[in-house]
Amino acid sequence: MRIAAVSLAVAAVSGAAWVFFFTTAFELREIRLNGGRYMPEDSLSAVLRTHLGSNIYTLPHSRLERELKAFPEVARVTFRRRPLHGLDCYVEERVPVALINLETIFGVDAGGVVLPLRSGPWDVDLPLITGISSDEAKTEKGARMIQRSMEILQLLKDFDFSPAELLSEIHVEDSDVILVLLDGGTSIQMGTGDYEEKVRKLRTVYGSLRDEESFPGFIDLRFERQVVIR
Repeated sequence: MRIAAVSLAVAAVSGAAWVFFFTTAFELREIRLNGGRYMPEDSLSAVLRTHLGSNIYTLPHSRLERELKAFPEVARVTFRRRPLHGLDCYVEERVPVALINLETIFGVDAGGVVLPLRSGPWDVDLPLITGISSDEAKTEKGARMIQRSMEILQLLKDFDFSPAELLSEIHVEDSDVILVLLDGGTSIQMGTGDYEEKVRKLRTVYGSLRDEESFPGFIDLRFERQVVIR
């Protein structure tokens, strides 16, 4: 009796394993992609479609995530299975907060990641980063220059400036950053480092300057405890 029970149990496990691994009972038949507007949706969907027909429970999500994150626009990926044949893929995209001129125009997200323009120009006003060559952008030095731009951009937001309304250009050099304002093309020389204090000084004088009949052509924030205006 005991031998028969064991044999029956083995047969049941074997049958379940056969159904699980060797039939279409858990075949992945549909993958739904959920994501944002700037992603290359057709390319992402093409990657996912290569996994249709796989077992929905044995297909490693880490593999899918790795393949999708090969696209620079993709920041994070999560998955949810739908019984018995569906998989929902949720992609969090990197959203551009600035543009950069590297012989052609690319986007840059808040973390300094350079994003290709896959779907045409974005329908938002974004400041343009200049002064970095396409070759330089691929180096550690270029990455630091982009990060400097992003730091200043975030500080402007933290101090209640609207970069989309305020900034036309962020020009980055080895030892300097120059902002160009939309309002009259005023140049603001930031220098290197201590950007929080410099943006704080700009915030202090900006309202008064804007109330003047003509905004100054040049504002120098490089000096401690003073603002030079010409």
